[in-house]
Amino acid sequence: MVDLTLYVLQLCVVVGLLALAISFYTDGLGYVVLHPFALAGVGAYVFAVLATRYQWPPILGALAAVSSAALSGLLCAEAIRSLRGDGLTLATFGIGVGSFELFRQLDITNSVFGIGSIPSLVGDGGRAWQVGVALLALLLAAGLVRTWRRSVGGTVVAALRMDEWGALSVGAPLVAHQRVTGLLAGAVAGLGGVYLAVTARFVEPRDFQVSGLLVPLGAVIVAGGRTPWGVVVVAGGIVLVSQGARFVGASPVVAGPLTEIAIAACLAAVLVFTRLRQLRRDNARG
Repeated sequence: MVDLTLYVLQLCVVVGLLALAISFYTDGLGYVVLHPFALAGVGAYVFAVLATRYQWPPILGALAAVSSAALSGLLCAEAIRSLRGDGLTLATFGIGVGSFELFRQLDITNSVFGIGSIPSLVGDGGRAWQVGVALLALLLAAGLVRTWRRSVGGTVVAALRMDEWGALSVGAPLVAHQRVTGLLAGAVAGLGGVYLAVTARFVEPRDFQVSGLLVPLGAVIVAGGRTPWGVVVVAGGIVLVSQGARFVGASPVVAGPLTEIAIAACLAAVLVFTRLRQLRRDNARG
């Protein structure tokens, strides 16, 4: 029972970190992006390669992995900065799918076979250490999101989300804030990738498929711009419901996919409702 609880906690942490990474875009600039799992993959694979192939100390490997993911987030932000709306979402979807294919093909990632025997950040520490690392990762990520939202940059980003053209007309530096958003989102997603690698002790390309963003993206949309901890709580709640359905349902094999379908249907309904409400608001202004 303890191992099961620890597994669910670790799953909640990974989903929560990815949700926080998405929230930099969705709750900040108002963009819906689908590439954070690619950034998490960069963090996970950089850590795995450095720790297993080059025998780097785990802490240094984690710092290098998070920095690499942050840089990748910056490059992605630069690649999509001229796009908006559905075009931007589709472009980030392409980045996510393309990264998944790279993870499958590159020799350094050991292609479809993945990388195993990944060391833990805390050596052979017990369960208390594992829980401590999980809470520390969430605290760091949530603190970063909260600090950014309360900063001058976060205030400018909120103004850009509400009225981009109006903010640009008074000289708001849109490109700079797109880059900062990409950098911060990449760092948090990379932290999620590192945490996934050190808890599972194994990474493979299937861990970073775009479809895995269903729950974290749903958590961000349902949380609706609330505090970072609100996003984390919603993400954890969705994970608990989806995992609980495997034990409550008559068949765990059926309960898992049915829960994912239900989450996807709810997410689609929320997206449609949000888009219709935005159209009504725009028509009222016009």
